[in-house]
Parts: sequence; C-alpha cells; structure tokens
Amino acid sequence: TQMYVRRPAGGQFLLGEFDDDHGKSYLMLVNKDLNNSFQFSIELRDSGRKLMRVSPVTGKAEAMDPAANWVGPGGGVLLRID
Repeated sequence: TQMYVRRPAGGQFLLGEFDDDHGKSYLMLVNKDLNNSFQFSIELRDSGRKLMRVSPVTGKAEAMDPAANWVGPGGGVLLRID
C-alpha cells in the first residue's frame, strides 16, 4: 500500500515513496520497460498537495507540465510532494 499515492497510471513501472532528512516527501517513478516510453498520471491521497518534478539537470523542483509526463525506456523521474 502506498502512503502518498492513491492510483498511479499503468505501465511497467516501479514507484517508491520516501522522505528526506528535512521531512520533504518524494516519489521515484522508474520505467521497467527498456523498449517503450509511457505517460504517467499520479493521483495523490491528499488532494491538497501537489507534485513538483525535480530537474535532473539543476536539482530544483519545477511545476509539473501534464504534457511532459512521459518516462523514457528504462528512465525515471523524481517528484517532490508539496
């Protein structure tokens, strides 16, 4: 049972939930399919919270763009829960 997520979108994926040392909550979504991308949609249990995508380049949290919710083959995305 996931603590933060009500329902993740389909696909072959792993979804991990964790908190950092400062109490911030994160999700790590990894695409297990090495040949196909998939578009994801995540519904949080607490509808008052929102997801921020952590940039792999800058390490800064950025607003989610629903049009960019794709994970490449074998790729992953780090999301912060605000």
